Amino acid sequence: SCEEIFRSINKLLLDSSSSEFIFSTEFFRENNIFQETMGEVMDLITEHLSGWVQDIHDPIGLLLMIRINYFHRLVMQRRRLPCLDAYMDNVNMTLWPKLKLALDNQLQSLNNCQVSLIKHSPGRTSGGAGARFSVDAKLAKHVEGITKRFSDLLLSLVILNQDFNQGQLQHSMERLTATMEDLLLSLAKGIKQAAHQGGSKSGVSASASFLVNNYGSVVHTLSNGVDSFSSFNAQVREAANHSQRESQGGQGTSLDDYSKKLLEHFEDLYTSNVSLYVEEELLVHLSDMIAFVKKVEQELTLSSGETSEISAEEKDRARGILGHFRGSWQAAIQQLNKQVHGDYSSVSEATAKEVLKATLTQLLLYYTRFVEVIKQIAPELVKDSVTIPSIMYEIKKFR
Repeated sequence: SCEEIFRSINKLLLDSSSSEFIFSTEFFRENNIFQETMGEVMDLITEHLSGWVQDIHDPIGLLLMIRINYFHRLVMQRRRLPCLDAYMDNVNMTLWPKLKLALDNQLQSLNNCQVSLIKHSPGRTSGGAGARFSVDAKLAKHVEGITKRFSDLLLSLVILNQDFNQGQLQHSMERLTATMEDLLLSLAKGIKQAAHQGGSKSGVSASASFLVNNYGSVVHTLSNGVDSFSSFNAQVREAANHSQRESQGGQGTSLDDYSKKLLEHFEDLYTSNVSLYVEEELLVHLSDMIAFVKKVEQELTLSSGETSEISAEEKDRARGILGHFRGSWQAAIQQLNKQVHGDYSSVSEATAKEVLKATLTQLLLYYTRFVEVIKQIAPELVKDSVTIPSIMYEIKKFR
């Protein structure tokens, strides 16, 4: 690859220049002898590099070459030999503008994808009003591929910027992240609007599951990639002696603050959309219970948590909700299991399990809150309630 050839040429130049500079200064007592000896070699390499990089459009390859040049500079500093300082400055001046151009091209590619994908149909509603909205499989697959390539690029930039801390790289990552988010949010908005126009009430769930699948892919790639890198780096440091650790350029075994914030940002996006999806799905099965719990809890809070007298109408409502739940909770769990796996298993079985766990946990929490409410306002109904252990036992079958 280009970076391997670059490394080999510069490693040879590094060692040859070191021995030549030491010999020239010790034997001739003059520094300009080295320039007369090696100057044409460095000019030739610089000239070829300038022409060579014009055909390189891979930002990771360019960044690897920049990091190699940085590492070689550290080596020369430890050797206390300044003979290649000007050459390495020229290499940086050649590579950095090309890297910026390559990253700008990646950014433009994402913008072009957004313009192109927005024109496609986001999906369709099957079965008339009240039916589920299905995201177009080709669109989902296409966006999945874009997200995967974006995740790989972002992971590479994050790892290669460790202990390098280049502000312009961080700025490029921020621009790429913002553009990718705009792309996903625009498509999610289109999904929601198409569902609404098709008479489906599942537009929010469909758009949320779309975002969960894509944000989950980014989080999975970043977290697993960084963990593998940190683990490998820790093993290298543990096996190396003190001098070898120094030659690693001071690489650490954990993320810097910026990279941690970037990972946390995508984790927050993922978690918030999982929560949105869970709430929307539970409303299909528990809408009356959820509304009742929130209303009565607010009333109890205003009355300082004291036992509250409610109307016979409200007690009848609580009795009706409890009776409906007692007759439908097992079927609701089965339907939620089927729906979640239908929305996520095609992309990631791990994501499907995680979302299902969150959904069933939230169902149990809502029911627990409902039982606590009726204990305060209508304790005589508690004897007819489904026991918490029974629900937990059923939930465990689907985990």
